Order: sequence, then structure tokens, then C-alpha cells
Amino acid sequence: MRSGTLENLISLINLANSAETPIALEDVDVSAPYEVNKDGCNTEVEVTVKPSYFPLRGKQTFRYNRLPIDTVVKGDLELYMDPEMRNSYDMIPFINQQLNINLTQNDVINDPVVGETHQFRASPQSYQWKDLAVLMLKQATPLDEVIPNNVLDGLKYPDTQAPKGQASVYSYGIDCSHIKPFLSIMAAGVDFDDTALAVEVNKTVPEIWVSVDSVADWNLRNAKCVYEGPTSGLVGSNPAFQRVVSIELSDLCNNFAGTLNLHYNP
Repeated sequence: MRSGTLENLISLINLANSAETPIALEDVDVSAPYEVNKDGCNTEVEVTVKPSYFPLRGKQTFRYNRLPIDTVVKGDLELYMDPEMRNSYDMIPFINQQLNINLTQNDVINDPVVGETHQFRASPQSYQWKDLAVLMLKQATPLDEVIPNNVLDGLKYPDTQAPKGQASVYSYGIDCSHIKPFLSIMAAGVDFDDTALAVEVNKTVPEIWVSVDSVADWNLRNAKCVYEGPTSGLVGSNPAFQRVVSIELSDLCNNFAGTLNLHYNP
């Protein structure tokens, strides 16, 4: 398995040595790290060129500092226990997400989780980390203890909560450019002939819209124009069109509620 830490180490070697032939991870073998106390460094590795890499030969020892793991995974870090978090390996994704680091299983000794504290130990084979960090573990509160009410009311839909069709959803993709001469003279708050509108809308859809005084499906009676203008000015309109007329349906429409958005291009 390729190690991101090893690749970083090779990059560090190349950066410190402006060699004409930089080394690559696939061209060398890197020994396990071991502790030293030389030149202000705490770690040493031996890098050996693979026999198959002809431009270079031999080996070289490099010294650098591994970080104590508790410098980033601090003792005051609180992790909420997950039922699946049984050992150090299981903690790695949580720690990486919370601290924005990139620990791998190669960096950690896989100790079991026991009790409310956990010794998170760096592996001696880790090229980047050393020592250990003590983590405080918390039991997650069951959801049903803090949110006991499970009977809900009031979920918002685009147009209505009533068991009717959503007019804005129905009309979202309908191209009404064919009737733009009629639509372009409409204006918000200005009365219009709803019978004439039904005739025009029927030119663009297969359904038959009507304008009658009783409750009926597809009924435009007493509808109101609430917007006419660029689609950019109406939340929920279809940006594939340039303009839209928004018609608010009345309670006389039996099968739809909300706004019928009639989109068109000039």
C-alpha cells in the first residue's frame, strides 16, 4: 500500500537536495523508522535504491522529526462513542474528520476501546507520528430522549400541504412561448379574463383547463396574477426560460393549489 506520509518524506528529501535526478517512492525502499537523538532529530530512516532503478545506486540515511501524536490529537478532544467504534482503527475516520488530518492504520496501534478514556498510541512503524494521546470518550444520547415528539404537522411543500397537486411543479417545464402575446400584457395585481386564460393555456398543454363558478379540476376561476417578469426574479421558476407569469389558483381549483407558473421566451 502506498503511504501518503512516505510520499511526503520522499518529497522532503528531494526538496532538501536539489538533485539532478530526484528519487521517487517506486524507485527506492525505505526502512522502518527508528528513534535517534542526533542533530536535533528524533527519527532516522535508511533509503536504499532498488536494483531495478539504474540511474542511481546505494543507500543513504536521513534524519527528521516525527511529531508526538498528542500535539494534534489532544487530550481534551471529545469523541462521541459510535456503536461500531470498538478499537483505535475504528476511531481513525472520526479523528481525521474532526481534525482535518490524514491518519492511516499504518500510523496507529490497534488497541481495543475500554471505558471512557482511550490511549491512542502511534505505531513505532509510523513515519510521521510518535508517542500517544489520551482521548475522552462520551456516550451519545439516544435521539428519542431529546426529540420525543414523533407526530409531526406543518411540513412545507412548494405550494400547499393539502392533498392536491403542486401547481408550480406541474407547470415547471411547460413552454408557453406559443401564447406569449397574451402573457406579455399581464401584470401582477391586474385583473384578467380567466376564461380567456383557460383558452390560451389549453393551447400549450394536453389537459383541459376551465373557468367555472363551482369547484372543479383544472379550474382557473378567481385566479390572480401575482408576478410577471424575468424568471430570475421569481424563486422556484425555471431558469431555462426568460420570463414567467405566475398565476395563483383559487380554492375553486380542485386538483391543484399554489401558483401556476407560465414560462415563456419573448
